[in-house]
Amino acid sequence: FTFSTITSYRETDAFQNYDIDYSSADLASLQDDVGLETFTQELRLTSTGDGNFDWMVGGFYFDEKVSRDSQLSYDSQFRDFLNVAGQIQLSGDPTNPAVISAITGAQAAGVLPDALAGLLEPAVNLPIGSVGIDGSGTLESVGQDDKAISLFGTADWHLTDRLTASFGINYTQNEKESRLNIQSTDALAAVDLTQAEYNALVVGAAQGAGVDITNAAQVGAFVS
Repeated sequence: FTFSTITSYRETDAFQNYDIDYSSADLASLQDDVGLETFTQELRLTSTGDGNFDWMVGGFYFDEKVSRDSQLSYDSQFRDFLNVAGQIQLSGDPTNPAVISAITGAQAAGVLPDALAGLLEPAVNLPIGSVGIDGSGTLESVGQDDKAISLFGTADWHLTDRLTASFGINYTQNEKESRLNIQSTDALAAVDLTQAEYNALVVGAAQGAGVDITNAAQVGAFVS
C-alpha cells in the first residue's frame, strides 16, 4: 500500500478603521477586526493495485476559528447632528429649505437650543447631555469554532475484466460553537421603553399646557 498525507494551514487577519457617515462632519466611525484561522489534515492508505481487489481508507480533520470584533463609535459632532435633525422634525415643516437653513445656521452660530436636553432626555429620565456623546456607541463580538472529523473507505472488486463492484463508506462528525455579544454604551440603550412611552405622553401634555419643551427648567417644573 501507499501512504499519503496532505496538510494545510491558513491564517487571515484584517483590521479596518473608517468613517461610516461619508461626510466632512465628525459623526461616526467604525473599527473592524476580523480573524480567520483554518487547519486541515488528511491521511490516506491506498492499495498498490495487485490482484482483483483495490481499496483505500483514510481520515480527514478540519479545524477553523473565525472571529470579528467591531466598535461603532459616535464622534464629536454626532449629538449636534441629532439635535439639528430633531429640531427640523419638530419645526412642523421639515422639508422647507428656509426652515432647514435657519436651523442649521443657528447651530453653526451656537445659538440653537438643545432639544435633546430640553425634550428627549427629560422624557426618558436620562442625565442631561448623556445621549449621543463622543465615544459612545456599540461594541459587537462574534465568532465561530468549527471542528470536523471524517473517516472513509472505498473498495473495488474486479469480478471480470468488464465488471467491477464498488463499495464505499463514510462517517463524519461536525461540531460548531458560535458566540455573539453586543453591548451598547449609549445612554438610550438603558431606557425602559414602556416607561418612555408614558413619558412621551407627559411631554405631549406639557406642550399642550404651553411649556417650552426645549427649556429643561420648565419641563422639570411641569413634571414635578
